[in-house]
Amino acid sequence: MYKVNVLILCLKLCYFIRPGICMEYCMEYELSNRMVSTVRDLLIGLRCPLRLSVMNCWNSDDTTMFIRNITSGPKNFQVKIVNDANPIIPNMYERHQEVIIADLQCNNTIYTFSKISRSMFNFYKIIVFDGSVSMKSYSVPNMDTRIRHLFHNCPITPMSQIFFISDNFAKNHYLVKQVYRLGMNEPLIIEDFAYPHVKTTDLTAVLRRKNFQGYQLRASMVILNNDTLNHLDDYRDIHLDAVSKVGYHLTNHVARTFLNATLKYSVVSTWGYQNATTGQWNGMVGELLRDEADIGSTALFFTPQRVSLLEYISRSTSAQGGFIFQAPKLSYTSNIYALPFDRLLWLCLFALVIVIAGFLCGAVLMERQVLKNFEANYRLSDVYMTVYGALCQQGSPVAPNSVTGRLITAVAFLILMLVFVSYSANIVALLQSPSNQIKTIQDLYESKIDASVEDTVYFRHYFPLVTETVRKKFFDEKVCKDGKCKFVTLEEGIKRVQEGQHAFHCDYAKAYKIISETFLDAEKCGLRGIPYFQMKLDTWSALPKNSSYKELIKIGMMRIQEHGLQQKENLRYYLTKPKCQSSGGNFVSVSLVDTGPAVILLGWGMGATLVVFICEIIIAKFNVIRKLISVMESKIQKH
Repeated sequence: MYKVNVLILCLKLCYFIRPGICMEYCMEYELSNRMVSTVRDLLIGLRCPLRLSVMNCWNSDDTTMFIRNITSGPKNFQVKIVNDANPIIPNMYERHQEVIIADLQCNNTIYTFSKISRSMFNFYKIIVFDGSVSMKSYSVPNMDTRIRHLFHNCPITPMSQIFFISDNFAKNHYLVKQVYRLGMNEPLIIEDFAYPHVKTTDLTAVLRRKNFQGYQLRASMVILNNDTLNHLDDYRDIHLDAVSKVGYHLTNHVARTFLNATLKYSVVSTWGYQNATTGQWNGMVGELLRDEADIGSTALFFTPQRVSLLEYISRSTSAQGGFIFQAPKLSYTSNIYALPFDRLLWLCLFALVIVIAGFLCGAVLMERQVLKNFEANYRLSDVYMTVYGALCQQGSPVAPNSVTGRLITAVAFLILMLVFVSYSANIVALLQSPSNQIKTIQDLYESKIDASVEDTVYFRHYFPLVTETVRKKFFDEKVCKDGKCKFVTLEEGIKRVQEGQHAFHCDYAKAYKIISETFLDAEKCGLRGIPYFQMKLDTWSALPKNSSYKELIKIGMMRIQEHGLQQKENLRYYLTKPKCQSSGGNFVSVSLVDTGPAVILLGWGMGATLVVFICEIIIAKFNVIRKLISVMESKIQKH
């Protein structure tokens, strides 16, 4: 309000005193005020909370006027005046809110910009304007030349948001332009912005700068199989270097379709790991850190060591890996002879046998009381043999004499026959059933299954780094026993899995390709998988930290996800688990392991029989000796 009143007073004075000079002065004053209003409108149009760092060489009145004008709008800003005593302090955590405002008329502006880091040019918003009101000699066609002179040595990138505000004296308003470059050695590109209204303009710079006009980007790609370079586009041998091939297609989609750029690939043999001695990174990560590549074409794991070095922008695949094996027979992990019935049914069966034996004993005692004049050939000791014979469906050597005893025996044989048939049928089914008991690494470690690991760079690197107790013990005793590590090729590992009793660690998608071609349908039904690593094996596309192309490539990756291109590539290269078509179509021969509990029971029975037999011999000998002694004693007494 104060400035408006001063302007009105100035115009009144000009009506009476030298109109030419006064009108020129008042008009220049008005233009300077509109310059600040233009900056304020631009800040409001950015649509986010902002902290302003103002680089100026003004006096206190001009500084106060600027701050008052900037904060007079509908949004308040945090303003900081920057000078030699109060320099700009980089804020990389809330950098999206930082704005640097500079007056071109200050002598140290160009020098200050030459000292600003590349990361600040990437993420800070910069507004440069001409605060002078006496620059009528500057024409609009020279504005671009002035911009190029100001920023020609600055590390400007496609992500830079630099606004240059200048006066258009011909049309009595201000022009706002932006400047960026595609690469550090490329010429500056100047684009018109916000003409003539700032607040109605689309401020998304990424969408305006996605046309790279054929500019060449550098991409680093990991190749483990040399023949992969001959089959990047023809979808052959999809199980070899699948991650690299998917990344190759996705990078091409982003660069050529979204950015209109070309690509120059460099090939490395590893993703990149830090040398413990030198601290240097090799492989693809090393190329990204040394600025030898702009894009990591091959997706890599998300690890704590890489978080501070790389920008993970998009999850390209959900690679799943672990130990894959054929489920062993149920008899390898459980006693199949105890599985047909649950515990309650076993208790009921035991109670039934006791009840049958009790009724038979009662019948035998009744026979002795009723049939005293007849010879009873069924004794209490025969009850055990009858019940045992009924339970095993083997019959009984003798039968009770009474009708009651015979009815009890017939009912017992009938009931126990049904139990016997059910038990036998379950045993036959269980002999052909795979085990579901191996569900964790602990279960796999305690089983009799051997193990090996696919021979790849990343598995050789990550397996020895595991510190969890069970997994480390598993690796030391099953994979790397006595210093001999069982890292084998994919084909060899899958062959061992097919032979049985072997677990092979690999990427599931790669294994499924070979399994679907070589396994029988019945063999596919017994496949099981157990993840080994506790971290998720999702692979992410990565860029160098503070990359100049981060937002462009990130949006491009989102676009190809939305359009289904990423899903299409994943479905082509990553096969799902083969379906089980005929789970009961295979014949499983019975081995000694299957009959192990029965053989053990037979052995204990034979041992017990031998012990009883020896005891009977000893008792018989003792009885003979005792009779001889009694005979001799009787003869001695007679004499």
